[in-house]
Amino acid sequence: MIRRKPTGPGRYFGGASQECCWLLFYRICFCSGVCREEAGIHVYCTVNSQGEGICGLPDLVYNYGFKFIEKERAGNKTRYFLDKDGNEVSEKIETLTCRYQYSDEVTPVNSWIELEKEQIRDRSTGEVLGETKTFLIDYGWADKAIPISGSKWRCMGDGKQGYVSIDELLRAVFSTHEKE
Repeated sequence: MIRRKPTGPGRYFGGASQECCWLLFYRICFCSGVCREEAGIHVYCTVNSQGEGICGLPDLVYNYGFKFIEKERAGNKTRYFLDKDGNEVSEKIETLTCRYQYSDEVTPVNSWIELEKEQIRDRSTGEVLGETKTFLIDYGWADKAIPISGSKWRCMGDGKQGYVSIDELLRAVFSTHEKE
């Protein structure tokens, strides 16, 4: 009996692991397509934020023309603003009055991919002005066996990996152009 030498990726790992190779190939193709087509910064409308406020930002940023920043934590609402001397001042408020809202959420796409979205909305209309989409891709069993890093792979569009900063989203949405 003549036995042929195995070919393909399974020849290195054995017959059962051919399935693993195909699964890995599928994940790479699927993730590359999704990352290229959907991930990244998406701006739907640019606005001028002069004299307006924003709420929900994790950090206090005043360099985009915001007059004030509002936050709500455990039912307590606070407004932050700069006084004449550039010092940060805070005051308790009853209701949020900011026009723009920042929000972020992570939702599962399937058992090994999550979608992280950060959005800027106009609170008066509910319109999404801009958003970032980052896909968090969990490692497979083979990747976990090799202790390179403990975090998920992050795809942020155009073949880039890493984080899209809030500053990039704010800079893209809040420009000197008026809302059309």
